[in-house]
Amino acid sequence: MKNRSEIFGFFYAQKSPKYVIYRNLFYSEVCTNNLIKNLTMKKLFYHSILSALIASFAFISCKKTETEPEVLKVYALTETANGLSYGDLDELTSKWLVGVSPDKSAATDEDGKLSGSAYQPNPNVTILAFNFGGKSKRKLTIPASKPVYVPILGYTYWYFDNDPCDPTFKPAPNQTVEAFLRPHMEELFLAPHTVSAKINGQDIVPDVKKYLSKSKAFTMTIPDEYQDPACNNKGKLANVLSHSYALLLKLPKGKHTLVYAGAFPDKDPALNFETEVTWDLTVE
Repeated sequence: MKNRSEIFGFFYAQKSPKYVIYRNLFYSEVCTNNLIKNLTMKKLFYHSILSALIASFAFISCKKTETEPEVLKVYALTETANGLSYGDLDELTSKWLVGVSPDKSAATDEDGKLSGSAYQPNPNVTILAFNFGGKSKRKLTIPASKPVYVPILGYTYWYFDNDPCDPTFKPAPNQTVEAFLRPHMEELFLAPHTVSAKINGQDIVPDVKKYLSKSKAFTMTIPDEYQDPACNNKGKLANVLSHSYALLLKLPKGKHTLVYAGAFPDKDPALNFETEVTWDLTVE
């Protein structure tokens, strides 16, 4: 494996509109028997020597009110949730899922338990782990008070300073790591690919590809499993950039089925990548 490496797993988009899906919108007929006693409407008719006529009556009122709808909110790329931007969450996700050995990563979790609150990298958000390919079906109970980050498909890209196996792969003088890595990352997304996200059988947004999140450059350790041992970079911090299609959501209380999928197809079966994750969620 190259030490100039990419790992599939998740991603986002720019300046996309905010969509809100309404569910359980209904009107309730609020009918109350308001017997109004002694409600008098007074009209004085003066004609000749007629005195005033006072009419007293009672009535029943029936009023139609709109119940506040429960909503599934999709945060725009320019928005933050609990102080966290899409880019912040992309970095968090890479460190949480790629920065540990695969056998300890929530990305390889079979039932979703490792995405629970006790394992989350930040207490202010729930991140639903992607997988490293294939199909996964998971279950989780999450708090309605926290936003939910859904990384779907993307890359984590890194290199090491003074890498014996690739010593010329580095920024030019006075070039930042981010400016150096960004074109390499963007080139990966020029390849044909598909991505989708549904909740309860309906598309969450019309076009998930508008939600391409881009982290800033950061550093993290890379597990031995993702390194070439011949390059002797063990224990070194890598320079990293992450791009992902992802959605940041606020889910209404109740039970929901969330399904997201993506693929980077290739004629070579060894290079073909497909992912699909189904979550049975209880939000309370």
